[in-house]
Amino acid sequence: MPHLEETEFVDLLDGALAPSRVGHVAGCPQCTAQLDTLRDTLACVETNAADEPSPLFWDAFPSRVSAAIDQQPATSWLSRPVFAALACAAALLIVIGVAAFWQSGPVSLDVSLGVLRPTAADGTVAPDDDVEQDAAWAVVRVAADDLDYDEALEAGISAGPGAAERAAMELSADERAELVRLIEREMKRSGA
Repeated sequence: MPHLEETEFVDLLDGALAPSRVGHVAGCPQCTAQLDTLRDTLACVETNAADEPSPLFWDAFPSRVSAAIDQQPATSWLSRPVFAALACAAALLIVIGVAAFWQSGPVSLDVSLGVLRPTAADGTVAPDDDVEQDAAWAVVRVAADDLDYDEALEAGISAGPGAAERAAMELSADERAELVRLIEREMKRSGA
């Protein structure tokens, strides 16, 4: 007959174990030893049990907690040196990023490709780079080859709700006209 499981020991201590299983304990030294250990533990817990506090304790407890909270000084997360250093580092990175963007020169939004491209000093848009030779696009293409829509959502690669609408509202009149032209061309090409 198999040894008693943990739940059966609890039932045995409560007097709710089946008689056939109680008979096993009487003939099994391993189960008897475990039962004796559990009885000793239970006796120790019962003798050392804490008394229930007085009802007056529960009446005063909320006010004591409130007083202790009020006595603690309010600290700002910026007053801690680690957080202050992190905030300064983040601000420094933002300043460096803005300065680098500013020094790179003006940019133009190429609606047909949906990318920002540098603008020459005379205001003309720089010629298109070969997308097939662009290493950054190659990385994106390789990463997206085996990635389906559900996997992209699980990985957190998706636009937030309303992102397309916000982007469309920020387009100029010329950009909206170009977007309409591109959509109509795609719809004709796909037969929609």
